[in-house]
Amino acid sequence: MDEAARHKRLTSKWGASFWRNVLRSLGAEPRSVGSIKGASGIDHPILAAAVDDARRRLIVVSADPDCRTAALARADMQSALKNVQVLTIRPIAGRVEVQDAGNEFLKFEAEFVKAEAAKRRKRWWRRASILRLSLV
Repeated sequence: MDEAARHKRLTSKWGASFWRNVLRSLGAEPRSVGSIKGASGIDHPILAAAVDDARRRLIVVSADPDCRTAALARADMQSALKNVQVLTIRPIAGRVEVQDAGNEFLKFEAEFVKAEAAKRRKRWWRRASILRLSLV
């Protein structure tokens, strides 16, 4: 999926509803904001934002696809808003890589379980052999 299609999906009506529900689940009240100005004077584009007055925090869904850029934007917003804690959520663009990593983990787990079972059988056989020798 190219960058334009990804951005369109994230900012669509469905995407806005999704982020609103995610932010509510974190205990914050969603607000309609398109960007937040940091201490540097740069407007940082965001997909969604929510305020949690009780815990004094601002939760921002970053529109930056790169994790480094999102981290710099968060630091810039935090330095501008000193009286609240700024938390950033960034959508991950690589579902295929995550799925591949999950499949690799499952393969590793299956091999590990087989190896552990083989060790147990080997120990059991050794104990059985010692018992047979002692009985003779």
